[in-house]
Amino acid sequence: MPSEVFVPSEYATIQEGINAVDAGGTVNVAAGLYSPTATIMANKSVSILGPQADVDPRPNCMTTRIPGDPTTEAIVDGTLSNLTRIFRITANDVTINGFEIRNGTGDLVDSPNALTPIKLRPHVIYNIIHGAGDEGVQLRRIEEGAISYNHIYDTAGDGINICCGSDNNTISYNELHAIRSTDAGIALYQATNSIIEYNILYDMTAMVSDDGIKLGDDTGVDENLPGGIIRNNIIYNINEDGIVVIMSDTLVEGNEIYDSRGTNGALFLDGQTDNITIINNCIHDNGDGPHTTYGIRVGKAGNVPTNVRVNGNNIFNNPDGGLFYNSMAAPPLDAENNWWGSEDGPNTPGGDTTVGNVDYTPWLTEPAAVCNPNITCPDDITVANDPGECSALVSYEVVARSNDCGITEISCNGRTETISPPLQMVTLAEEQTFPVGMTEVTCSTTNTSGDSATCSFFVIVEDTEAPTIHCPEDIQVGVTPGEAGTVVTYPDPTVSDNCPVVTHTCSPPSGSFFPLGVTAVTCMAEDSAGNMSSCSFDITVIERSPLSLELDLTLSKDVQVVAEANLDIQVNDTQSDLETTNAQQSMECIRAQRVYDWVVFCTESLRTVSVPDACIIQILSCQNEGNDVTSSCDVLPNASTFTILDDIRPAPGRPGFGTVPIQFSVPILIKYTCNNRLICEFEVTIDTIDEVELCYPEGTSIIASVTAGDCFIVREF
Repeated sequence: MPSEVFVPSEYATIQEGINAVDAGGTVNVAAGLYSPTATIMANKSVSILGPQADVDPRPNCMTTRIPGDPTTEAIVDGTLSNLTRIFRITANDVTINGFEIRNGTGDLVDSPNALTPIKLRPHVIYNIIHGAGDEGVQLRRIEEGAISYNHIYDTAGDGINICCGSDNNTISYNELHAIRSTDAGIALYQATNSIIEYNILYDMTAMVSDDGIKLGDDTGVDENLPGGIIRNNIIYNINEDGIVVIMSDTLVEGNEIYDSRGTNGALFLDGQTDNITIINNCIHDNGDGPHTTYGIRVGKAGNVPTNVRVNGNNIFNNPDGGLFYNSMAAPPLDAENNWWGSEDGPNTPGGDTTVGNVDYTPWLTEPAAVCNPNITCPDDITVANDPGECSALVSYEVVARSNDCGITEISCNGRTETISPPLQMVTLAEEQTFPVGMTEVTCSTTNTSGDSATCSFFVIVEDTEAPTIHCPEDIQVGVTPGEAGTVVTYPDPTVSDNCPVVTHTCSPPSGSFFPLGVTAVTCMAEDSAGNMSSCSFDITVIERSPLSLELDLTLSKDVQVVAEANLDIQVNDTQSDLETTNAQQSMECIRAQRVYDWVVFCTESLRTVSVPDACIIQILSCQNEGNDVTSSCDVLPNASTFTILDDIRPAPGRPGFGTVPIQFSVPILIKYTCNNRLICEFEVTIDTIDEVELCYPEGTSIIASVTAGDCFIVREF
């Protein structure tokens, strides 16, 4: 027998394909409309795969699948033969995946009753199931089964029912609506250690509709059996209770129930059950029906479940009451650390009420992040500024969750990330630069249901970097003998900071009177964050007699007349002989076609300069220590400049030539050493004026410079 067969290309019907394939093989069913004449019996280990195998059919999850389209779906329809059931599983390891199964008078997918052997590992996954006269899926006596990723609607009975000696099965990621059962959308009884998670149940509003999820039987046969886990389901717009638990050893965690209008509670524990943990659920806005509906009801009539914990839940806006405990006896029901809709706790204005012996202290003063969607921001972040910056690069993470088909969008601080396909948990890792100070960061998220949630936190960037401050160099001033001191004006210190606002003060301030001797000046810089830095320098006031130097200078100079082109002077025929002769002489000078007229000469002079106070103080200090002071001066010809002081004037007796007054300015560097150690140097500028005779016709320019020089200190006085 083959391990893989194809319907209808190889076998006309699905049943023929199952009969023909090896045990453990695969029956591949193409798109089209199939109307079996009898129930399809999965009587061997087999995978029956439709064309939409592993494709999520749930509308809330933005499915691409279209119910009723035979070009894309393998539609198995029981209408023509008026079938009671369409698929029956009687063997181990049967998978039904990727079909549209519709229109039967009984259960559309089932397994036989309690008199048959256990069926191991049945998988009913990724199917569209609707139009059932009874249950959509009814599996009896199964173990380790999975009913997952199905879209189930329009059933007269339960959407999913597991019962009759079943154990260790998972019902997950199904979407159910328009279920008209008098029992529940998802109902389990005589089924132990079950996991019911991430299902969406809604719009069960027919008059006969009952509960959303029901774990356990009303007859009491399940009270002492281990129920399992009911986790992360979303249930809303239900005529009766959202979740009912009538089994012991059950964890009810992370579910959201709202708009439930049952006779008991959105979450109802019944029977003489034991060890029920209710944590991290969001139960809100229930009631508003013909009967009293509590957010959570524990026990009814003579039933009082024991060892019940109700912690970490959001229980709010349930008009009939937040929690009803069917006992006033000790010990109290543990209902600590819940959010009751008010920071003041339950039984206060704005808070849901409690009934019975309930220990609700302490309570949460703000909602827990358990509703859908929820987004968790980090705690406030405090960091120091980055070195040299008035800001800091900050990393943070934000986590968003939703128990429906997932998160579609998350944004923080103006940046938005779209999630496709949606994920039930998204972590947004951000790295952003924040300025010094406090910045509020607001984050938001949206899920596939269109619901949104926000959170916020503060990023505090502290300016911990002190400003920099540089004081002036030490200052020395001299006063004539007999003076007590003098007023000294000094330059401001140089200050800078990583942030723009910084101030400084100096003491004593500039312009103060400084007495003889050494006075320390301390300057302080402070930024807007209160960080401070300081520097200091000394102002020395000393008695001194003025000191002057007589310099013997010899300077070598040159002057060049530069013409960019030959120049010509036209002679007027009416000129006199003398005028003609003078013009011809001028023309002769110009027509020599010399590009440069170059004059080189030397001057020598004696000049007196004053020695600055700072140098005098250094000189006196050196001498007072018994050391030798020497002085020298040097000409700096390369730094010389010149200035033409007046227009050209005729040179007497020199036709074609002119006299030009030129001022030469040359820096002189004077140095003092103490035992061959430089203690002071300063520059003075010596100006000399020379009358220079040049052939300097119109349209030319002059270049003058000091080419060399010698300087000798003749005497000090």
